[in-house]
Amino acid sequence: MADSSALLTNWSSEAFDRELRDRVEAYCSESSDSRLGAPSNLKECMLYSLLGSGKRIRPRLCLASSRLIGLSAEAAVHTATALEMYHCSTLIHDDLPCLDNDDFRRGRPSNHKVFGEGLALVAGDALLTLTYESFSENGKSCAPQAFYRGLRRLLTATGLRGVMGGQAEEMILSRESPLSAIVQMHRKKTGILFEAALLLPLDLHGIAPESEEYQALTHYAEGLGLAFQLADDREDLAQDQNRGADAINLLTSVDGQKNVEPAYERLRLATERVRLLFGKDSTTELANVAQEILDRMK
Repeated sequence: MADSSALLTNWSSEAFDRELRDRVEAYCSESSDSRLGAPSNLKECMLYSLLGSGKRIRPRLCLASSRLIGLSAEAAVHTATALEMYHCSTLIHDDLPCLDNDDFRRGRPSNHKVFGEGLALVAGDALLTLTYESFSENGKSCAPQAFYRGLRRLLTATGLRGVMGGQAEEMILSRESPLSAIVQMHRKKTGILFEAALLLPLDLHGIAPESEEYQALTHYAEGLGLAFQLADDREDLAQDQNRGADAINLLTSVDGQKNVEPAYERLRLATERVRLLFGKDSTTELANVAQEILDRMK
């Protein structure tokens, strides 16, 4: 596997991709006890999406946060890997004909167009379970209460009060939906996973929610999540005027226009707060992620 300490101190997308491949290979290999290895077609299907081109924003945030507060490199990479596996599972499922019915993802055919709907569905489910398998490795090194708090956050972020709930809420929105309902949906579907990426390291390291560090990263995560979704919706709307209620309401309604600029100012201020607290040299990656999102709105 990749050198976790090097990955934590000097982010490399290529090194992280090697780490993902190695961990999937390990999880899918035959167990000496059960002799139950994953079928080769399922492994190939998972790796096709998992190693596709992408910004890797969630693992980048997780590793950056871990570095700020001194979480061990192994715990950081276990957690970053879990988050990327979960995110990938949602992308595979989102592209299926029963949901968004997208033929392409990240510049190439979506998973179900290559492997078929049935295997794509199973691959998404398998990556979901590997999410918790990867995160559970932290139970070996973290204090029990800290691990429990982190596990609870991960389950909340990925479940009915998080991404899955946000996906369901999106299905009942319309162009008449109030802006508050759309913002809530985006927080569940997008923002809460950014929040988990930044705060799981603090949970695992035993840092209290009342601390200044915790509060600063929470505000940064909230600003980042909304700004990211606004940038996505603007790009979607430019490509397809009938894209949906989220883009229409957030970017073309009167209320939406009033909220776009404050959202980006909120992210800018939250980033400044984090940099003042932790130091500019330590927060370069967080500032870079925020700037990438702000640049998409220019």
